[in-house]
Amino acid sequence: MEMLYNPKDLTPKYYKTVQDDEELEHQIGRLQNFRAIIQEVHDKNLKGDFIEFGVFRGFSILWTAYFCQQAGLYDRALMGVDGFIGLSEDDGIFKKGTLSSTSRKECERALKASPDLDARIKERIQIHESLFENIQKMGSILSGKKFVFVHIDCDLGSSTLQLFQRIQETDCLADECFILFDDYGCISSLAKIVDSHMRTLEDGWKITVHSSTKLTKNFHLQKRLL
Repeated sequence: MEMLYNPKDLTPKYYKTVQDDEELEHQIGRLQNFRAIIQEVHDKNLKGDFIEFGVFRGFSILWTAYFCQQAGLYDRALMGVDGFIGLSEDDGIFKKGTLSSTSRKECERALKASPDLDARIKERIQIHESLFENIQKMGSILSGKKFVFVHIDCDLGSSTLQLFQRIQETDCLADECFILFDDYGCISSLAKIVDSHMRTLEDGWKITVHSSTKLTKNFHLQKRLL
């Protein structure tokens, strides 16, 4: 799997020059924010593992692993979870059946073959296959773990709601963590569901917006002291 973009281009200066290119604005902007968040995890010595929901072919996990490698975070699990069956329904611009042209084995094989990742970081990558609605299987993946970096890239509002339920059931958020939403600015039900759920968390968490692009939004969460 190729990274496609040059890490040296992940700068505010370059980002300003690509505002009119939808794909570049999205990718350069969100990858800049990935790097900043992962560097903050390192600098603050925040505890917890990394997880992505909605993996597809593994491009975002590739970059997450690369940034962890650059930051020297070799002691974290880098997990991905996907049903690998494509989208289950229509939701705004997202259409049922799309994003199905991959499998868990293909995704994991591509990541482990990347020339941009060293052997130590590749050992930390775990790709799991599960529908988000599968309470038992998702519980076995998430229970007993704490995540400092949660990237939700599942496109659908209904899938995002299922993930919120699984996260709540397993209490898998680290006391200080980041939740990143890849499709927040897209025309779908996702943003409304995210905003509604974040409001329900405010009694137990201090929540601030860490960063955003035209299509993405990232939150910083810190558990309130009782």
